[in-house]
Amino acid sequence: MDPGVPTMSKCVSLAALLRRVSRLAEQMFDKRGNIDPMWLVENAGGEQHVVATPVIAEGALAGSDKKDAIAAYLREYFAQHDVVRFAFAAESWTVSDPAIGRDVTAEQFGLRYAAMGYTLANHPDRREIVWLEAEDSTETLTALREIIRSIHRKPCLGALGKIERANHMVGRWTGLLPSVAHDAALRERPPAAEPRRVRLSSELPDDVGIVFVTAVPNAPLQILGRRDPVTGELCVGSTILPKVDHAEKLATAALAGVEVVTGPEAERLILALHGWYTEQAERQGKTLEQFLADRTAAEPNTRQG
Repeated sequence: MDPGVPTMSKCVSLAALLRRVSRLAEQMFDKRGNIDPMWLVENAGGEQHVVATPVIAEGALAGSDKKDAIAAYLREYFAQHDVVRFAFAAESWTVSDPAIGRDVTAEQFGLRYAAMGYTLANHPDRREIVWLEAEDSTETLTALREIIRSIHRKPCLGALGKIERANHMVGRWTGLLPSVAHDAALRERPPAAEPRRVRLSSELPDDVGIVFVTAVPNAPLQILGRRDPVTGELCVGSTILPKVDHAEKLATAALAGVEVVTGPEAERLILALHGWYTEQAERQGKTLEQFLADRTAAEPNTRQG
């Protein structure tokens, strides 16, 4: 975290504040070819300074945890320094994909996101951009600048896009400004749910529980296991790493005595197991593909479909 030197500024509009951080981002990108997430913050006295928050992490999931920690830090920092508004710039990816539109459930989006390695950087129709956002107590403005890369010249930023007022914003970078309402909401917020634990079928006695197989289209893996007859939980026995989508085959196969699990229950289990595998891979300094290949070779219960 790198707070800059405070400077006095005449009161400008929120859109002007966004344009100012856009110029700062352009200067940094022109010098380095990339930017760290930067925050142009302003306190109640009109003083402005820049806070840089580099995200240094190994792997996408570790990076997500780092960003959550940065958001918590900024919330405290803004309160301590009486910040009343800010403008923000960071490199990002954006896509125009109907498959991740409004009609997609959280579980379905999660599966698609997991299949891309928990980053839109792996989406075939991705666009590399600098995302710009400005917020005060009354409104949030957003805009973007495309990152242009060419083999004939050094990377540069495209023109500033249209500045738009956001009607509804969610995410870790929203709600960072101190306010009485926000403090009250934090006090009244229920405790966070415990992380979902992946249960293994080895926890069950032999021959206890109905055998199940998941059938989720386009999932990065499918699961075989047994359902705990007491709690109803799905317990993982083995995984199928399909070379192609086997969901239709699994769903229609005449598997006598085998429960075919679809929908949110199967999606949540696959997400939990995939996330667990990804975290283990990151801790071992491997890609997910390397981790799964090693696990497939070492454990006969992991197989290719």
